[in-house]
Amino acid sequence: MGISGEVSVVVPGIEMPDVLVTFGIDFPRQRERPLREGYGQSVELPAMIDLVAAIETGTITATAAREVLLRLADHLYDRWDLRQHEQHDDLLAWCVRDGGCPDCEKYGDRFEPHLDALAERWRRYNSPDE
Repeated sequence: MGISGEVSVVVPGIEMPDVLVTFGIDFPRQRERPLREGYGQSVELPAMIDLVAAIETGTITATAAREVLLRLADHLYDRWDLRQHEQHDDLLAWCVRDGGCPDCEKYGDRFEPHLDALAERWRRYNSPDE
């Protein structure tokens, strides 16, 4: 299932309104990288030709163009909730590494009663005399 939408790309010296971007159509193995860095996203070719032309004329630098594309990918990752397309093992590893995640924040209150009950069971298990 693909996602698509239009996004305005603004860089000092160039403005490209309504650039068509999609996610979930192409995943080229030759350029695999994290989803947050644009993997699985596609940007319309005419917009990329305009961006290269702006670099060629000196309107923007190649570094600025790269940075705006990375910001675009990062923005769409959050806007389209592309986190849900990440591998479960990766999400779990990041949660453990970072001490939490958006899912923990969003659903944590649902688990508090269960964690409290498990803590009490563990306490009872370790205190058989009581």
